[in-house]
Amino acid sequence: MPSPPRPLRALRPGAALLAMNGAVELRFGDEEVHVLRTDAPARVREVLAQLDGRHDRAAVLANLGPGHEEMLDALVDQLGRAGILAAAPFDAADEVSAYLAHTAQGGGDPAAILRSATAAVVGHARSAELLARVLGEHGLDARVVPREAVGDERADLLVCACDQPDLALLLAVNDAACRARTACLFVDLSHGRHATVGPFYVPGEGACQRCLRARLRENTAAHAELQAAERAMIEGGAPLPAFGCLPAHRYLAAGLAAGEVVAFLVKHRPLRTLNRALTVALEEARMWSEPVWRVPWCEACGRA
Repeated sequence: MPSPPRPLRALRPGAALLAMNGAVELRFGDEEVHVLRTDAPARVREVLAQLDGRHDRAAVLANLGPGHEEMLDALVDQLGRAGILAAAPFDAADEVSAYLAHTAQGGGDPAAILRSATAAVVGHARSAELLARVLGEHGLDARVVPREAVGDERADLLVCACDQPDLALLLAVNDAACRARTACLFVDLSHGRHATVGPFYVPGEGACQRCLRARLRENTAAHAELQAAERAMIEGGAPLPAFGCLPAHRYLAAGLAAGEVVAFLVKHRPLRTLNRALTVALEEARMWSEPVWRVPWCEACGRA
Protein backbone atom coordinates (compact mmCIF):
# COMPACT_ATOMS: atom_id res chain seq x y z
CA MET A 1 0.00 0.00 0.00
CA PRO A 2 1.29 3.50 -0.79
CA SER A 3 2.27 5.54 2.23
CA PRO A 4 0.02 8.50 3.09
CA PRO A 5 1.24 11.92 1.89
CA ARG A 6 3.50 13.71 4.36
CA PRO A 7 2.46 17.16 5.57
CA LEU A 8 4.63 20.09 4.58
CA ARG A 9 6.97 21.25 7.34
CA ALA A 10 5.43 23.72 9.74
CA LEU A 11 6.53 27.29 10.28
CA ARG A 12 8.52 27.74 13.45
CA PRO A 13 6.15 28.81 16.24
CA GLY A 14 5.34 32.40 17.06
CA ALA A 15 5.68 33.87 13.55
CA ALA A 16 3.91 37.22 13.14
CA LEU A 17 2.85 37.64 9.48
CA LEU A 18 2.78 41.32 8.50
CA ALA A 19 1.59 42.47 5.06
CA MET A 20 3.73 45.14 3.37
CA ASN A 21 3.75 46.73 -0.08
CA GLY A 22 5.27 44.09 -2.33
CA ALA A 23 6.34 41.86 0.56
CA VAL A 24 5.33 39.79 3.55
CA GLU A 25 7.31 40.17 6.76
CA LEU A 26 7.76 37.24 9.16
CA ARG A 27 8.79 38.41 12.60
CA PHE A 28 9.98 36.07 15.38
CA GLY A 29 10.03 38.30 18.44
CA ASP A 30 12.20 41.40 18.05
CA GLU A 31 15.40 39.53 17.23
CA GLU A 32 14.63 37.84 13.90
CA VAL A 33 12.87 39.39 10.91
CA HIS A 34 12.50 37.91 7.40
CA VAL A 35 11.11 39.84 4.44
CA LEU A 36 9.65 37.82 1.55
CA ARG A 37 9.45 39.92 -1.62
CA THR A 38 6.37 39.02 -3.66
CA ASP A 39 3.87 40.43 -6.15
CA ALA A 40 1.12 38.44 -4.44
CA PRO A 41 1.38 39.05 -0.69
CA ALA A 42 -2.17 37.80 -0.06
CA ARG A 43 -1.38 34.45 -1.69
CA VAL A 44 1.91 34.12 0.23
CA ARG A 45 0.13 34.80 3.51
CA GLU A 46 -2.46 32.20 2.58
CA VAL A 47 0.27 29.61 2.04
CA LEU A 48 2.05 30.55 5.26
CA ALA A 49 -1.18 30.14 7.22
CA GLN A 50 -1.42 26.54 6.00
CA LEU A 51 2.12 25.58 7.00
CA ASP A 52 0.97 24.21 10.34
CA GLY A 53 2.26 20.64 10.10
CA ARG A 54 -1.16 19.29 9.09
CA HIS A 55 -1.48 20.16 5.38
CA ASP A 56 0.35 18.29 2.62
CA ARG A 57 1.29 19.80 -0.74
CA ALA A 58 -1.86 18.60 -2.49
CA ALA A 59 -4.12 20.07 0.21
CA VAL A 60 -2.39 23.47 0.05
CA LEU A 61 -2.67 23.53 -3.76
CA ALA A 62 -6.34 22.55 -3.56
CA ASN A 63 -6.97 25.56 -1.34
CA LEU A 64 -4.94 27.89 -3.56
CA GLY A 65 -6.49 26.79 -6.82
CA PRO A 66 -4.78 25.71 -10.05
CA GLY A 67 -1.64 27.32 -11.42
CA HIS A 68 0.20 27.88 -8.12
CA GLU A 69 2.48 24.80 -8.08
CA GLU A 70 5.64 26.71 -9.01
CA MET A 71 4.95 29.51 -6.53
CA LEU A 72 4.32 27.05 -3.68
CA ASP A 73 7.44 24.99 -4.34
CA ALA A 74 9.64 28.08 -4.65
CA LEU A 75 8.23 29.57 -1.45
CA VAL A 76 8.67 26.36 0.58
CA ASP A 77 12.25 26.07 -0.72
CA GLN A 78 13.00 29.69 0.23
CA LEU A 79 11.54 29.21 3.71
CA GLY A 80 13.58 26.05 4.25
CA ARG A 81 16.86 27.67 3.19
CA ALA A 82 16.16 30.65 5.45
CA GLY A 83 15.58 28.38 8.47
CA ILE A 84 12.00 29.56 8.88
CA LEU A 85 10.52 26.05 8.88
CA ALA A 86 10.69 23.95 12.04
CA ALA A 87 13.36 21.23 11.94
CA ALA A 88 11.45 19.02 14.40
CA PRO A 89 7.88 18.53 15.58
CA PHE A 90 6.72 20.79 18.39
CA ASP A 91 3.66 21.38 20.55
CA ALA A 92 2.56 24.98 19.94
CA ALA A 93 0.45 24.89 23.12
CA ASP A 94 3.53 24.07 25.23
CA GLU A 95 5.71 27.16 25.61
CA VAL A 96 8.81 25.10 26.41
CA SER A 97 8.32 23.06 23.24
CA ALA A 98 7.61 26.20 21.20
CA TYR A 99 10.73 27.96 22.52
CA LEU A 100 13.03 25.02 21.86
CA ALA A 101 11.61 24.48 18.34
CA HIS A 102 13.51 27.57 17.17
CA THR A 103 16.87 25.85 17.64
CA ALA A 104 15.91 22.19 17.15
CA GLN A 105 18.20 20.24 14.85
CA GLY A 106 15.82 17.48 13.80
CA GLY A 107 14.21 14.34 15.17
CA GLY A 108 11.52 14.54 17.81
CA ASP A 109 10.10 17.38 19.85
CA PRO A 110 13.04 18.69 21.98
CA ALA A 111 10.71 19.13 24.94
CA ALA A 112 10.15 15.35 24.94
CA ILE A 113 13.76 15.00 26.12
CA LEU A 114 12.88 17.03 29.20
CA ARG A 115 9.72 15.04 29.84
CA SER A 116 11.77 11.84 29.94
CA ALA A 117 14.57 13.24 32.14
CA THR A 118 14.99 12.95 35.91
CA ALA A 119 16.81 15.30 38.25
CA ALA A 120 17.73 14.79 41.89
CA VAL A 121 17.93 18.03 43.88
CA VAL A 122 19.83 18.00 47.15
CA GLY A 123 20.63 20.74 49.62
CA HIS A 124 18.99 23.21 51.96
CA ALA A 125 15.23 22.98 51.94
CA ARG A 126 14.03 26.33 50.58
CA SER A 127 16.27 26.46 47.53
CA ALA A 128 16.13 22.71 46.87
CA GLU A 129 12.32 22.68 46.90
CA LEU A 130 12.13 25.76 44.67
CA LEU A 131 14.61 24.31 42.18
CA ALA A 132 12.64 21.07 41.98
CA ARG A 133 9.44 23.04 41.26
CA VAL A 134 11.08 25.20 38.59
CA LEU A 135 12.64 22.17 36.89
CA GLY A 136 9.24 20.47 37.03
CA GLU A 137 7.72 23.43 35.18
CA HIS A 138 10.14 22.64 32.34
CA GLY A 139 8.90 19.05 32.16
CA LEU A 140 11.54 17.23 34.21
CA ASP A 141 10.78 14.70 36.89
CA ALA A 142 12.67 16.59 39.60
CA ARG A 143 12.72 15.37 43.20
CA VAL A 144 14.33 16.61 46.38
CA VAL A 145 16.44 13.83 47.90
CA PRO A 146 18.32 13.67 51.23
CA ARG A 147 22.06 14.02 51.04
CA GLU A 148 22.47 10.45 52.27
CA ALA A 149 20.72 9.23 49.09
CA VAL A 150 23.05 11.04 46.69
CA GLY A 151 24.86 8.41 44.66
CA ASP A 152 22.15 5.82 45.30
CA GLU A 153 19.40 7.85 43.59
CA ARG A 154 19.21 7.11 39.87
CA ALA A 155 18.88 10.39 38.01
CA ASP A 156 20.09 11.95 34.79
CA LEU A 157 21.68 14.79 36.74
CA LEU A 158 22.08 16.29 40.19
CA VAL A 159 21.54 19.86 41.37
CA CYS A 160 23.07 20.93 44.68
CA ALA A 161 21.56 24.02 46.33
CA CYS A 162 23.01 25.89 49.31
CA ASP A 163 21.35 28.61 51.39
CA GLN A 164 24.17 28.58 53.98
CA PRO A 165 27.94 28.16 53.72
CA ASP A 166 28.09 24.35 53.84
CA LEU A 167 31.35 22.96 52.50
CA ALA A 168 30.68 19.52 53.95
CA LEU A 169 27.49 19.29 51.86
CA LEU A 170 29.13 20.63 48.71
CA LEU A 171 32.03 18.20 48.85
CA ALA A 172 29.86 15.20 49.79
CA VAL A 173 27.55 15.81 46.81
CA ASN A 174 30.48 16.62 44.54
CA ASP A 175 32.38 13.45 45.39
CA ALA A 176 29.27 11.28 45.04
CA ALA A 177 28.55 12.82 41.61
CA CYS A 178 32.15 12.22 40.50
CA ARG A 179 32.10 8.60 41.68
CA ALA A 180 28.80 7.94 39.90
CA ARG A 181 29.86 10.02 36.86
CA THR A 182 26.61 11.95 37.11
CA ALA A 183 26.48 15.56 35.93
CA CYS A 184 25.96 18.00 38.81
CA LEU A 185 25.20 21.73 38.85
CA PHE A 186 25.99 23.76 41.99
CA VAL A 187 23.82 26.71 43.05
CA ASP A 188 25.05 28.75 46.01
CA LEU A 189 22.98 31.49 47.66
CA SER A 190 25.04 31.52 50.85
CA HIS A 191 27.27 34.49 50.06
CA GLY A 192 24.94 37.29 51.07
CA ARG A 193 24.19 39.82 48.34
CA HIS A 194 25.53 37.72 45.52
CA ALA A 195 24.97 34.17 44.32
CA THR A 196 26.90 31.73 42.16
CA VAL A 197 25.53 29.27 39.63
CA GLY A 198 28.15 26.73 38.62
CA PRO A 199 30.39 25.10 37.97
CA PHE A 200 28.45 22.42 36.12
CA TYR A 201 30.37 19.21 36.66
CA VAL A 202 30.07 17.17 33.46
CA PRO A 203 32.06 13.90 33.56
CA GLY A 204 35.17 14.19 31.43
CA GLU A 205 34.39 17.78 30.41
CA GLY A 206 33.64 20.14 33.28
CA ALA A 207 35.38 21.18 36.46
CA CYS A 208 33.94 20.02 39.78
CA GLN A 209 33.48 21.72 43.13
CA ARG A 210 36.94 20.65 44.35
CA CYS A 211 38.46 22.33 41.27
CA LEU A 212 36.62 25.50 42.26
CA ARG A 213 37.90 25.28 45.85
CA ALA A 214 41.45 24.87 44.56
CA ARG A 215 41.05 28.01 42.46
CA LEU A 216 39.68 29.93 45.45
CA ARG A 217 42.64 28.93 47.62
CA GLU A 218 45.09 29.95 44.92
CA ASN A 219 43.52 33.34 44.20
CA THR A 220 42.04 34.59 47.46
CA ALA A 221 43.51 37.67 49.11
CA ALA A 222 42.29 36.37 52.49
CA HIS A 223 43.85 32.93 52.62
CA ALA A 224 43.82 32.62 56.43
CA GLU A 225 40.13 33.54 56.66
CA LEU A 226 39.18 31.11 53.88
CA GLN A 227 41.17 28.33 55.53
CA ALA A 228 39.55 29.01 58.90
CA ALA A 229 36.04 28.95 57.40
CA GLU A 230 36.73 25.72 55.52
CA ARG A 231 38.15 24.07 58.62
CA ALA A 232 35.13 25.12 60.72
CA MET A 233 32.68 23.62 58.20
CA ILE A 234 34.61 20.40 57.56
CA GLU A 235 35.63 19.63 61.14
CA GLY A 236 32.29 20.73 62.62
CA GLY A 237 30.27 19.08 59.86
CA ALA A 238 27.67 21.86 60.10
CA PRO A 239 27.01 24.89 57.91
CA LEU A 240 27.83 28.42 58.98
CA PRO A 241 24.87 30.71 59.78
CA ALA A 242 22.76 31.89 56.87
CA PHE A 243 22.96 35.52 55.74
CA GLY A 244 19.34 35.46 54.62
CA CYS A 245 17.91 35.65 51.13
CA LEU A 246 15.06 37.49 49.46
CA PRO A 247 12.65 35.10 47.74
CA ALA A 248 13.08 37.19 44.56
CA HIS A 249 16.81 36.49 44.58
CA ARG A 250 16.23 32.79 45.15
CA TYR A 251 13.91 32.71 42.12
CA LEU A 252 16.55 34.51 40.04
CA ALA A 253 19.22 31.93 40.83
CA ALA A 254 16.77 29.04 40.35
CA GLY A 255 15.79 30.37 36.93
CA LEU A 256 19.40 30.63 35.78
CA ALA A 257 20.11 27.12 37.03
CA ALA A 258 17.04 25.70 35.28
CA GLY A 259 18.12 27.31 32.02
CA GLU A 260 21.49 25.58 32.31
CA VAL A 261 19.86 22.22 33.06
CA VAL A 262 17.64 22.55 29.98
CA ALA A 263 20.67 23.45 27.85
CA PHE A 264 22.57 20.44 29.19
CA LEU A 265 19.77 18.02 28.34
CA VAL A 266 18.52 19.47 25.05
CA LYS A 267 21.83 20.95 23.82
CA HIS A 268 20.10 23.85 22.07
CA ARG A 269 22.94 26.15 23.16
CA PRO A 270 26.35 25.86 24.85
CA LEU A 271 26.49 25.67 28.62
CA ARG A 272 27.49 28.94 30.32
CA THR A 273 28.63 27.10 33.47
CA LEU A 274 30.88 24.43 31.95
CA ASN A 275 34.31 25.21 33.43
CA ARG A 276 32.85 28.54 34.52
CA ALA A 277 30.77 29.99 37.35
CA LEU A 278 28.16 32.71 36.96
CA THR A 279 28.23 35.31 39.71
CA VAL A 280 25.04 37.32 40.21
CA ALA A 281 25.13 40.60 42.12
CA LEU A 282 21.59 40.27 43.41
CA GLU A 283 20.82 43.87 44.37
CA GLU A 284 22.38 45.32 41.20
CA ALA A 285 20.81 42.64 38.93
CA ARG A 286 24.25 42.30 37.34
CA MET A 287 25.94 39.10 36.25
CA TRP A 288 29.40 38.06 35.11
CA SER A 289 31.19 34.83 34.32
CA GLU A 290 34.49 33.59 35.71
CA PRO A 291 36.60 30.60 34.63
CA VAL A 292 36.85 27.50 36.82
CA TRP A 293 39.62 25.46 35.27
CA ARG A 294 39.37 21.72 35.54
CA VAL A 295 42.31 20.38 37.57
CA PRO A 296 43.63 17.24 35.83
CA TRP A 297 44.92 15.78 39.10
CA CYS A 298 41.77 16.67 41.10
CA GLU A 299 41.15 13.98 43.71
CA ALA A 300 37.45 13.85 42.75
CA CYS A 301 36.87 14.48 39.04
CA GLY A 302 40.46 13.80 37.97
CA ARG A 303 40.01 10.12 38.78
CA ALA A 304 36.50 9.85 37.31
